[in-house]
Amino acid sequence: LLPKRYVLRVEKDGYQSWQKVVRVPEGEVLEFRNVFLPPATVTPSLIFNTRKQLPARVVRLAGRGELGLEVGKPGSAAAVFIINPETRIAGTNLINVNRWFWDDKSEEVIIGRQLQGKTIWFRLPSLSNPDVKEERITFKGLPAGFSAEGLWPHPKNPREFYFFAGGSLFLQGKASVPVPIAEKIQAYAVAPEHIYFISDNGFFVESDLEGGIVKVLGRKGLFIDKEKPVRIIVSSSGNVAVLDSSGGLFVYRPGVDVELNIISGNVTSVDFDDKDSRMFFADSRRLWIYWLKDNRAQPFDIGGTKKQIFSSDDDVREAYLNSGGTYVFFSTKNGIYMTEVDNRADTNTYKLVDSAVTSFVIDKEGANIYWTKEQFLYRAPLK
Repeated sequence: LLPKRYVLRVEKDGYQSWQKVVRVPEGEVLEFRNVFLPPATVTPSLIFNTRKQLPARVVRLAGRGELGLEVGKPGSAAAVFIINPETRIAGTNLINVNRWFWDDKSEEVIIGRQLQGKTIWFRLPSLSNPDVKEERITFKGLPAGFSAEGLWPHPKNPREFYFFAGGSLFLQGKASVPVPIAEKIQAYAVAPEHIYFISDNGFFVESDLEGGIVKVLGRKGLFIDKEKPVRIIVSSSGNVAVLDSSGGLFVYRPGVDVELNIISGNVTSVDFDDKDSRMFFADSRRLWIYWLKDNRAQPFDIGGTKKQIFSSDDDVREAYLNSGGTYVFFSTKNGIYMTEVDNRADTNTYKLVDSAVTSFVIDKEGANIYWTKEQFLYRAPLK
């Protein structure tokens, strides 16, 4: 091609088209990878009906095909349905749940229930076998009435776990009593090889899984407010994002960074791609990519830098990065959208659902999108 501007367009019957106005440089190759055309019409199918109860949120269970559907008012005890979207059956129903999460390492559902002002913890060891019942989690060497505020399984040792109580973190392992890990802390997260926590005075700290080899990785002015706790998010390979109480976003890349680094402010959501090459984050109306590693495909982004990929006219409510980190799915008051990460020339953005939704998730591979509206859970294929 002669070195000048061209309209580059990809289209297929039944799908929305992809188009960019590009300039081909002299003596260079210009390439665009990961072109994905969503259906021209996204046709939903009903997966589940909660009857008169309104779902609060839908959650994808990592590593499995099931979805978790939380039903109830925010701040009160909820019911959780674990739904198989293929059979459209809720094989597991959990009641009076105040806190819950799915741990893909142990393949257990961890459940917290409030009883007389205390959180009682349970595990559900199997989703596949309906005969397996919940098991109450007990704390060795502590009074029968002891209550932990938070709990997380050990990433390597089955049946061992960390628990948080009174501002301190402990490990219940092989010892007859819990082993103290850290005290006077605001938040913690367990990574594949390390534990990370934020101290009361705002220091970001790393230790090994037993609480030894402690390293202080900086104090970057994190804003701490107990009404909106600090969050620590760890990727599958151990990169760490910290979201403070004011929405300040900080990142630490083990083996690359020597301390915690500030990235942006007023951030509402964070997500990582499966290869851990990039991190997505959103503020109220903008979508961004932060490169954890050098991007060796065009447009050749440099690790440790960020770029804005999209700006919305409306507030972004929820947002997710697909598995390859090439597209972002997000919702506003007007529906669900998809936009590409490669923002050279014109960014292709598509409307997938043309109405407001309560919550949504995607397959990380981007094959399906799930959303809730009123008492219904819907699914629509994107491929």
